[in-house]
Amino acid sequence: MTKIEIRRTNYKHGYSPRGTRAPEYRAWMAMKRRCLTPSCGSYVHYGAKGVTICERWVLSFVAFLEDMGPRPEGTTLDRIRNAEGYSPSNCRWATTTQQQRNRTNNRPITINGITRLLVEWAEQTNMSVQAFRKRVSTWPESRWLEPRKRT
Repeated sequence: MTKIEIRRTNYKHGYSPRGTRAPEYRAWMAMKRRCLTPSCGSYVHYGAKGVTICERWVLSFVAFLEDMGPRPEGTTLDRIRNAEGYSPSNCRWATTTQQQRNRTNNRPITINGITRLLVEWAEQTNMSVQAFRKRVSTWPESRWLEPRKRT
């Protein structure tokens, strides 16, 4: 793996690098910081673990913006496959819910041949995540989807 040299180039792209920055520009800078700057607090979770950024994006905010488009309200930059780096084919603008369900520490559970996250099974059964987690850890699998008994 070769280290990409970061070049400073001034572009006229309409996204001010001073003052109030556009959300797309802030997302691009934050991505570069956590992957390329060892003094950044998040570097241990990104750059130190080998998360890379495609050369096109490292060198140009304009290229990042062309590939990602404007950020929809209520979304942030997300990698689709966490084992891969930041690139046009592996990134999206995602909601907080989408990002939380894309974490590597989520627990997929298979019931009757269908695999979903524990939180998704809890939603389907109208239970809290904590209640469904307790059910999974203490009940036999054949009873996990039983309706809750009302007292």
